[in-house]
Amino acid sequence: MEHSRRNFAVTASTRVQPRDELSGYQRAEGTYRVEGERLIFAAARLVSWDRFYGATSPESIVEPYPYGSIFDDAHYVLLGSQLSLQYTTYPADAPVPTLLVYTRTD
Repeated sequence: MEHSRRNFAVTASTRVQPRDELSGYQRAEGTYRVEGERLIFAAARLVSWDRFYGATSPESIVEPYPYGSIFDDAHYVLLGSQLSLQYTTYPADAPVPTLLVYTRTD
């Protein structure tokens, strides 16, 4: 079985201003590898920005990544133009199976 490593970035955004103005974001950066149908993420750092500190404020970078792992037990299925990610989240101290579907648009 061949393993490959690629870069990744996961971004979460929050909007409090008008819809066309971003108020903040967080982005986990690192590498991932594919083993069969599993995706294994290794987050290296957390990059964030918040308009609260000013529209031209610099990004904050925390390295190493402070929260352990992301996308625990991630598996993927690629069917046609859809990529489905199945992984575990912890919204209230208990694991929840989570499905995220991306659709390719050309």
